[in-house]
Amino acid sequence: MGIVITIRNVSEIEQLTEEFSKKKTFSENMRAQNHEFLNKLNTIYGLLMLKEYDRAIEIVSSEVSERQEIISFLISSVKDPLIAACLLGKVNRSMELQVRLDIDPESRLDSVSDNAKSNHFVPIIGNVIENAMEAARAKNGNKGMVNVSFTDLGNEIIFDIEDNGAGIPMAMEDVIFLDGYTTKNGGNHGIGLAIVKNAIGLLNGQIYVDTSELGGARFTIVIPLESWTKKDV
Repeated sequence: MGIVITIRNVSEIEQLTEEFSKKKTFSENMRAQNHEFLNKLNTIYGLLMLKEYDRAIEIVSSEVSERQEIISFLISSVKDPLIAACLLGKVNRSMELQVRLDIDPESRLDSVSDNAKSNHFVPIIGNVIENAMEAARAKNGNKGMVNVSFTDLGNEIIFDIEDNGAGIPMAMEDVIFLDGYTTKNGGNHGIGLAIVKNAIGLLNGQIYVDTSELGGARFTIVIPLESWTKKDV
């Protein structure tokens, strides 16, 4: 009986983990949108059956207004379409998790890079926001809160993501970025923040972990604009 050993180089492994992350994010966003849509549709159907027509119209109007507001904000404030789409997906995901996700209305991102760099950046914010929402929900249920703000004023792109979850002890701030580390159950966990750390390195950026004013964790992602606009990443 022989043993077959498959050897992959580091860049190929990085590509595979990044591809997995993007597919996972897309799948979760689609599931969240479908779940939320079905919930609203069932509620509207029930109201119509009960002949509560005014209440049904009120829900439809509120839903359209809410969606249009966030879409209009992202279109005007985030020039990179992949990043805007990621944030919209996380808004939908927050509704599924019943966690409040607030994006600072003063936030703005005028910088647009090529698809390669955006593809590195989307898993960063996608994974960190997802973890923040899950942490907030785990501790506070439907009172979970996540705040997101971002800017590219000056020489850097800066994203702040904070939650009211359990927080991260100072002794664990480096450990959480190790490949395979997780506090969750299931075989697909434990690579999210490792992917984040790797992608940030590819963009010559930094990620800082602190305590949020909300009581949980705060992640600050910093990417130099010089790396964002260069063509060699």
